[in-house]
Amino acid sequence: MKRFMFSLVIVLCLSTCVLAGTVNLTLGTEGQIPAYLALGPFPNPGAEKMPCRGFDTDYLFAKGGEGKAAPVEGQRVASTGSVKTWTLQLCDEKSVLDFTKVFSATGPAVVYAYTSVVSKSAIDAKILLGSDDGVKVWINGELVHTIHGTRGVQADEDQVKIKLVAGANRLLFKVDQHFGGWGLTVRIVNADGTPIAGLTEKLGVLPPKSKGNDDAEIVRAMSGKPGVLDVGALNRYTAWLHKTNIWLPWFKTNTDRSEPYSKVIAQTMNKVSAAKSQSPAVLSKVLADMADFLENQYGVERAALTKRLQTPDPLMNNSPAKENYIRVAAGGRYFTYSDGRYFTPIGYNHNPEWTDLGYCAPGSSSYNLDVTDRFFKRLHDSGVSIIRMMLEAPAGGFLMENPVGTFSTDQVAFLDNIVTLARKHDIKLMITPWDTFWMSHKWDENPYNAKNGGPVTNRVDFLTKREVIETQKKRWKYVIDRWGNTDTVFCWELMNEIDLWWQASPEQVSAWIGEMRDFVRDYEKRRWGRNHMVAVSIAKAMPEGGWAEDAFRLP
Repeated sequence: MKRFMFSLVIVLCLSTCVLAGTVNLTLGTEGQIPAYLALGPFPNPGAEKMPCRGFDTDYLFAKGGEGKAAPVEGQRVASTGSVKTWTLQLCDEKSVLDFTKVFSATGPAVVYAYTSVVSKSAIDAKILLGSDDGVKVWINGELVHTIHGTRGVQADEDQVKIKLVAGANRLLFKVDQHFGGWGLTVRIVNADGTPIAGLTEKLGVLPPKSKGNDDAEIVRAMSGKPGVLDVGALNRYTAWLHKTNIWLPWFKTNTDRSEPYSKVIAQTMNKVSAAKSQSPAVLSKVLADMADFLENQYGVERAALTKRLQTPDPLMNNSPAKENYIRVAAGGRYFTYSDGRYFTPIGYNHNPEWTDLGYCAPGSSSYNLDVTDRFFKRLHDSGVSIIRMMLEAPAGGFLMENPVGTFSTDQVAFLDNIVTLARKHDIKLMITPWDTFWMSHKWDENPYNAKNGGPVTNRVDFLTKREVIETQKKRWKYVIDRWGNTDTVFCWELMNEIDLWWQASPEQVSAWIGEMRDFVRDYEKRRWGRNHMVAVSIAKAMPEGGWAEDAFRLP
């Protein structure tokens, strides 16, 4: 009996043993914490109506409580009828730990994030942090900060005075979730707000789980090795690797290179993989070198792509003759496809940077094509058949041309994705080349403004000045060349709310509409052999006089 009990104790002890080793990391240049051990999610009932009971529940009681937390990766915590495991999680390029990408909580919850920082001496310091939503902070077992409420992550929103001891300092954060976003960003700085020289982060992490080159596996590869890994170099390498992979489809299809760009990416990944068996110092140097290499190669490839896109090939290899264009039915009261079927426009107004289209912008740090794909599917499943799509959004910096006459590589690639996904989900696009509302409200920043080197001195110049009109025709030519051979286009909307922004008379507006309409129809017919419908919009609810002529009677 005694022998059995002894064996049972041994088994239980082994089940909690963790073969973690120490890894040392540099902080960001402004003292940003780059990585944490995360644990959760745990229940947080009542989050939408305070108080959140999970926020004040110690889920770490089995390990001595929140004040005594000193975990290593792989350590398990049994709580609330389930077992959770501490895992290594790295922050994004903005030094934010996004819990929504780590945990699958669908309702109110709380999570822990742990790290330790090593100081060369005892000093007065500050924690600068932002959290979504509320947060509690412990340092070396002492609860030093609590704020509870619904908010988004905002860097440095909270400032907490602390004292760092010489050596390792344990930091535990508890962040609750009400709804929406969920994250944490932290900086450790001197009392005067300046970075602390020589401050490093120390974590207990498991050996590598795979031979992959993701951030966590690179950090784990340094487990148990003396020295400090330069997280700045790792972040730069990862960021450039991510960017080059995003742009790879456009590089492959729009540039002429004897050596496929994918080989460049593979070359850097192989060198980083080999360096993972070396010291943190060696790996840091390789990461920095490969980041520089990727940045330089990207610049070369990007310049070639930008040059090529100034005179674009069509996005899709469609035959317009085989496309099912939409027309005004006989009598002018309905729409029909070319094959005679009726089309019912159930519309949705959209700017390219609005949620959730902005996720498919390759230049965005939150690029995720799947989000926009799901969004289009949801629209289609809800009955939406058409999106009124503006090709630029000056409010968000999504400009089609900048400067005027130079087409934006980022914006063209962004629109390529939108057109591709709209076609996939059978949603038509009413394409509008300018966002006139935000052009007006952001006029001081607009590239058409003469103050920024553009051709428009007075607002009315946008509709009356010959130089501007010829520039507008170049944009229309570009749009038709790139996206004009597909029935995904419902119609070309020459301009939105044309009566509001340009201080022009109905006669001046009519003249512009007539010239631009004739150009679009003539060029499209010559380019593709067919025409889409052409439209224009007036903002006045009940236009009269000359505005009624523009709204209702122009052919």
